[in-house]
Amino acid sequence: ACGSIVLRAASLNEVGLYQERLVDWWEAASPLVAGREYVSLDANLTDLVGAVSRLEEDPAMRDRMSEAATRFVRTYLSMEATECYVLRLLIAYAGLYSQYRQVCSAAEQDA
Repeated sequence: ACGSIVLRAASLNEVGLYQERLVDWWEAASPLVAGREYVSLDANLTDLVGAVSRLEEDPAMRDRMSEAATRFVRTYLSMEATECYVLRLLIAYAGLYSQYRQVCSAAEQDA
């Protein structure tokens, strides 16, 4: 089977300091795990050659990671899962917006 390996570099902020990695929207349900679904790399990519070499030297590990990433995508990024997430997100935002409008309305009446 032909698979893919995800290589993910650490984040740096605007002054070059490491920062907490942002979580992608689709990781809210189940975050990806380094070493299981992807290969973690330094922000400056100095470990890229070594990481790729390890993947080439250990095809069983490479295949396990590729299969795990494929399972993740099929489970959490299917059209049904994405539609469900977006629908729940919009419903939650609608509730928050309604609360915001009520607070604004009350503040306008008090002014």
